[in-house]
Amino acid sequence: MRLAQCVLEEIGCKIRLQAYSELEKEFAKYISIPDMMPTYTEKTSKIIWVCWFQEMDNAPSIVKACNNQLNKVFPDYKKILITEQNFTQYVDIDSIVLEKWKKGIISNTIFSNILRLELLIKQGGVWIDSTILCTAKEMPKYIADSSLFMYRRNNVNMEIKPSGNWLMSSCKNHNLLIATRDLLVKYWSIKDAIIISGRNQAVISINKTTKQLNWILSEPINWLPKFHKYLLKPTGNDFEYPYAQHNAILTKDRTLLLFDNGIYRSLNKEIAFAKDRVEYSRGVEYKIDIENMTVEQVWQFGKEREQDWYSKFISSIQQLDNNNILMCSGGIKGPKASVVEVNPINNNEIVREFKINNSYCYRAKRIDIPSEVENTPLATEILYDDYFEEHPTNIHINKNHYLHIENVNELVSDEQLQTELGIRATFVEGNRIRRIQEVFGEVKGNDLINVYYFISDTEMKQGNYKIYCDLIQRDNKESIVNTVVEGVGVFDFIFGDK
Repeated sequence: MRLAQCVLEEIGCKIRLQAYSELEKEFAKYISIPDMMPTYTEKTSKIIWVCWFQEMDNAPSIVKACNNQLNKVFPDYKKILITEQNFTQYVDIDSIVLEKWKKGIISNTIFSNILRLELLIKQGGVWIDSTILCTAKEMPKYIADSSLFMYRRNNVNMEIKPSGNWLMSSCKNHNLLIATRDLLVKYWSIKDAIIISGRNQAVISINKTTKQLNWILSEPINWLPKFHKYLLKPTGNDFEYPYAQHNAILTKDRTLLLFDNGIYRSLNKEIAFAKDRVEYSRGVEYKIDIENMTVEQVWQFGKEREQDWYSKFISSIQQLDNNNILMCSGGIKGPKASVVEVNPINNNEIVREFKINNSYCYRAKRIDIPSEVENTPLATEILYDDYFEEHPTNIHINKNHYLHIENVNELVSDEQLQTELGIRATFVEGNRIRRIQEVFGEVKGNDLINVYYFISDTEMKQGNYKIYCDLIQRDNKESIVNTVVEGVGVFDFIFGDK
């Protein structure tokens, strides 16, 4: 039982660490912590803060009991009960946080987390949760003499130790509390909405808590009167609405980035179906002012390519860590299909462009390749042209395009051997990439044989390719395909004449 508890605690810590890492990426720029913390000589103020928003007369019995006990101990400390009516006498709360609390977007629990930080920053003292029963008559010396105190868990194998906020003490204006307060305020000033891209209608923002609309980005045609107040009003020059968009996301600066497919380019039927209409797709960025319900187009790329880059469906867009923009105009097949990375700061300089021949590209995303994949050793070379020469290796391709894996039983379990096994392969030569999604064969003895894929020289150019293979399995009952072994083989393959 204890082992299971430890495992669950470790998993929980890893999840919190991952969450912390994601928050740090997005919000670290909003807080300022000096490289060296100042030395605080001031001790904790002799004030104890307890909060029950609904007044103590309306509190549950356990809260009343804890409060009565608190008044009997720590005689040299002033006790102050914080309520909904009096907290403004002691602190000023950020106006956005305060407004969202009043509207029910921020709960009392979350609001009290911000409130306790503000109280300790402005007034100093000790915060004690209303359900804490204090049995000691004197304040422990390690709390009274400390400039900052919180209980934390040391039995956790983490770089970051989780700290409790149910009992906190601090001198006034402690930097760590200020940084934490600033982070919470920034988070709640921007993090309460869901962005939804309704491809054939609009991009909308919905409040997660109240389920109410925040705004609608759409051409103001055919909307019912009750939605008019939510429609964003365009400002600035060269503004264009998006049509049949994909992949709407928020950037680091909280602007809206999306791929505007641009079908028909109007909700007005006469304009949309005009024979001389101009069609193009583009990546576009909008700056939204929620207070004034306005929207400004601040960047775009692709309109200048006109029909050459026009994609009626799919496509994607991504802001990279270096602030470049990666775009895929996915609904194009042929020599004009491409994935483009541009530098929006340097006049949309094309940093790199990947041409995609004879295939569509659903979406494109830049990812970091793990070192274990990058350093995968190559197997023995395999040659394929007018004749076939086979070298010793556990992966073979024969003249008829059949691929075999020897001793596959060493790679999978007995249970997996009873399922359908196959290969997912990627052919790479320079900037040419061709991927075979899922090809299945049969297990005979210890080998996986007859994984068949016909390679046509009309679809795949002659060249010297590297083939990256993953071993996959399909459960016929569930029709689910899973990767069993990544990087089961990497080898060379010469397609065409020598």
